[in-house]
Amino acid sequence: MAKDLILKNIIQDLLGVDVMHKSRKQHIVDARKIYSNILRNKGWSFFAIGKSLRKDHSTIIHYLKDSQVLVLMDKKYKDDFDTITTVFEKRMVSIATGGLSRTELELEVERLREENYEIKMRMLNLIKQTK
Repeated sequence: MAKDLILKNIIQDLLGVDVMHKSRKQHIVDARKIYSNILRNKGWSFFAIGKSLRKDHSTIIHYLKDSQVLVLMDKKYKDDFDTITTVFEKRMVSIATGGLSRTELELEVERLREENYEIKMRMLNLIKQTK
């Protein structure tokens, strides 16, 4: 699933807002600002964010400017932004790691190191046999 779809689903789940809904109601516009801000922080271009929301890039620039102010001035907006960012980051890590815990990942890394060592040893033995 694409990052933008995951983020849209998180916003829908946590705020009960569909960022694709064509409305100027403040809570929906604020959700779009949060969405835009998070994707911009992930390196998305104004154009790409706008395309995912079916908005012009200049609207996204406006959203981002407003979002910066709201994060500083509006406690509820900042709390929503922080919560959605945290959930999104955790979801991305979970997807990237296949849902494994830190301990499981550490065990897998150790297993792979051992497997890598065994392969290297087999290669060295094969090289010695061919000489």
